[in-house]
This record gives sequence, structure tokens and C-alpha cells, in this order.
Amino acid sequence: MVDNDGVHVGTLRVTRVEIVRFADVPDEFALAEAEGDLNAADFRASHLAYWTGVGETIDDDTMVVTIYFDLLPEIVRPA
Repeated sequence: MVDNDGVHVGTLRVTRVEIVRFADVPDEFALAEAEGDLNAADFRASHLAYWTGVGETIDDDTMVVTIYFDLLPEIVRPA
């Protein structure tokens, strides 16, 4: 990962990617996202509020990509 200035700030390893209906986002993902959602219902409510607030149309059948990852120890590359 790089910040807005292109500076390396972390390295991720993607462990799993799934495309699911918005209504089918599991509790596991809501907890893994670590944004304060306690379960999938909380995830759906908070994300629906955000997305509709920015003008997106979301319903139960909207497909979303869930990405699970590990943050690796920082890898510093020579400049």
C-alpha cells in the first residue's frame, strides 16, 4: 500500500476474495472489517446509510466484493 504521496505504508497479503449479494455479507466479514459493526446486520445498515448518502443505489441484490487480507510486517524497499 502507498499513501497519497506514493510512499510505501504497508504490505498486504490477500487471503480471500468473494463476490456476494449485499444481503449475504456474512458476520465474519463485518467483524473482520473492524469498522465497529458487530454483525452483518450492522454492516448492512451502516454501509447502506453511507452509500445512499453519497448517491449510490443499493439493495439486497447489489453485488459487493469482500476482500480478506493480512497486514504483513513492513517491507522496506531500497530507494
